[in-house]
Amino acid sequence: MHPSRVAALPALAVVSLAFLTACVPNIVVGEEEGPSSGAEAPAEQSTTTASAEPAAESEPTEDTTQPAPSDNAQVELVQAVTEYTDAYFAGDWDVAYTKLWSERCKANDDARNGFLGTLMAQDINFPEGSLRPTAKDVVVDRIDGTLAVVSYGFGEGAMSGEIALQPWVHEDDQWRFDDC
Repeated sequence: MHPSRVAALPALAVVSLAFLTACVPNIVVGEEEGPSSGAEAPAEQSTTTASAEPAAESEPTEDTTQPAPSDNAQVELVQAVTEYTDAYFAGDWDVAYTKLWSERCKANDDARNGFLGTLMAQDINFPEGSLRPTAKDVVVDRIDGTLAVVSYGFGEGAMSGEIALQPWVHEDDQWRFDDC
């Protein structure tokens, strides 16, 4: 590999992680170690209700026209987070964006264009045959109707980190990433 490409790899990895977390500042990245938050993940998943504070303009709001998630909402949400993380680090546009991005996020041109660049960079960040980070220890922090918040670690090889309080929305019978 060309020396200038090797020097650019750490910067590209950080940029790609920024898009995985979107605007969420609660990411901790370490090398060859698991998620590092200093606290153990709760043993049980919580399904507490949302606070009474009004949602900020950029935060998702519940769509009352969407059907409520099934009784298996937590299991389906964990599966969606895992699938999204795998697709994200594989640079798989069809799954990460087309299938698992919310309609609200798809309508945001800046978020979409930045995400496209990040997915394209994954081939440089993780060359063919290299280990790609996967979601680990997904915890459903809250499900409130069609809105949810999750926290999880990710890692494999030399890259690991933690995502805290990432918003998701249930649309068209599917949990979708909604942190744009």
